[in-house]
Amino acid sequence: MKKFPGFLAAAVLLVIILTVSVSAVYTNSPKADTVKNYKQVYEAIYQALDAQQSYLDITGWKVQDQDIMDIFNDVMYNSPEFFYVTQKLSYRYNQAGEVTSLSFTYNMSKTKRAECTAFYEEEISWIVNEVEQLSLTEPEIALYVHDYLISSYSYDETETIFDVYQFLKERKGVCHAWSLCYLAIMRELDIPCFMVISKEMNHSWNLVQIEGEWYHVDLVFDDPQPDRPGQVDHLHFLLSDSAIAEDRGQGAHYGWISSLTCENDQYIKPYWQFSDARMLFLNDAWYYIDSTENSLRRLYFSGHGTRILYLFSDHWYTELPVTDPEKAIRWKGLFSGFGTYGGYLYINTPNAILRLHPVTGEAEELLSLDDENLNIYGMDIHKNMLEYLIGDTPDRTTTSYIEILPMQYTDKETVVESVFLPFTDVSRVSPYYEAIEYLYDAAIVKGVSETVFDLHGTMTRAQFAALLSRIYDYDPASYGGQATYTDVMPSSWYAPYVAWVTESGFMNGIGGGKFAPEAPVTREQMLTIIASVGRSRKMGTTELQNLNTIDRSSISTWAVSGVDYCYTNGLISERYLYALAPKHYVKRAEIADVLYRFCQMME
Repeated sequence: MKKFPGFLAAAVLLVIILTVSVSAVYTNSPKADTVKNYKQVYEAIYQALDAQQSYLDITGWKVQDQDIMDIFNDVMYNSPEFFYVTQKLSYRYNQAGEVTSLSFTYNMSKTKRAECTAFYEEEISWIVNEVEQLSLTEPEIALYVHDYLISSYSYDETETIFDVYQFLKERKGVCHAWSLCYLAIMRELDIPCFMVISKEMNHSWNLVQIEGEWYHVDLVFDDPQPDRPGQVDHLHFLLSDSAIAEDRGQGAHYGWISSLTCENDQYIKPYWQFSDARMLFLNDAWYYIDSTENSLRRLYFSGHGTRILYLFSDHWYTELPVTDPEKAIRWKGLFSGFGTYGGYLYINTPNAILRLHPVTGEAEELLSLDDENLNIYGMDIHKNMLEYLIGDTPDRTTTSYIEILPMQYTDKETVVESVFLPFTDVSRVSPYYEAIEYLYDAAIVKGVSETVFDLHGTMTRAQFAALLSRIYDYDPASYGGQATYTDVMPSSWYAPYVAWVTESGFMNGIGGGKFAPEAPVTREQMLTIIASVGRSRKMGTTELQNLNTIDRSSISTWAVSGVDYCYTNGLISERYLYALAPKHYVKRAEIADVLYRFCQMME
């Protein structure tokens, strides 16, 4: 069922032609430490395939014929961009068994390859850019990409699509294609990821490194069959070796080869195991459908701050139309998909698509079915297109079919964009709207352009100094002080702001006579500075409570008091009350939120 390329051998004197056999990937392969000149040959093969060469001389490296296929496999299983390479290798060897030359074949011309590569890169970039706009932690990135792919792509029942290009084009593939695609996306997001293969299972999946620990991720086992848009399981996500070896509903994993070990069980029983629909990240929080409680929930990745936004009261019945709901038989489970667009959430009931406010949970009907013989059995929003499954059963292979609705038409009657702000990326349903509107009207914050605020961008220390100055109506033209830092030029736009916040005692340098004006502000720096301002103005309580997060020990000694001050006075968002990540760069949206809270405290 879950195939990856197998192998076929045909021995010929001095020439052997093989399709790709099973091996581990480069840096994750035991062969990397045992085969002489492994790295050099690996890199030579990679460069040859990248240049689309037909022939490669490797005489000088004296690689044995029994090892060359392992190296070739490692290159292919580690390089999703080589979808144009035929997974067949011809090679010659001498009487000592040393390979002298390799011959490669390709399934498309260089011109066709360039066209297909452009499509491949565009599709990967779409997903990567979507993730990068959200400013997620490593485990959150792994979850978002996992759910994105499973929700919008399906398993290839014909078992003919093995490469990433066809996977992205047809939106389906076998496990080999799934694994390569996940690998490609995660690496673009700077997260180490490899393919792992079990010849005994005839199956492949991924190993991903999250915060220094390795975990198993099997997208195909989490893609329910028969497939429905928006449907995602989470039983094979971020598992240890022992956990993946257990039968988690689709059978145990066994027989894989890897030099890496996965020992951490941190995510063995997370809240997302109760969701069989895509999990979505919006406005710094996660949203998911809890199929055990028939509810749509909002919470933070830590599992804290849970809030129920919507309760599903309708049922999906096995026989339509329903004449007597009391006697009618129901399908087991929820058949609602999940999507987000323009700051809103979208779900489906048996006969309608609903749009929900992400903060209040208020729902409005977007469309409804007028045929009593049909139900909606799931939905997804893929690249701004809403896709929903209609039929008299949830099995799309029988009588069900997919309807597609371009999302731009769903917002004709309800304008999502900001009404009062010029920033197109700050919608009215954003939890940061009120804070940004207040600070913008008060001339405290500006956007990175006239129309973009850049919610998830960082802010430099110089920019933050300017914000503090504007809170107190500081006029740089009337201030005669000068900054004495070696890295603050008197002619720079921020020099008077840096001088004022330094003289006021609100901000200090980083040592060595430097201010680091272009360095991004970290969360502990921001909170310490805000606390310094508050104390100087005798604001807030002096009886501090400790912010007992799981990473409190990582807060710098000089920042602890300031962090506790902000926590005690309600200046820290609920999202960071479990894990603060004190040394992470703080986002512009969060800075606006904290400054708005601070201004409210001033008033």
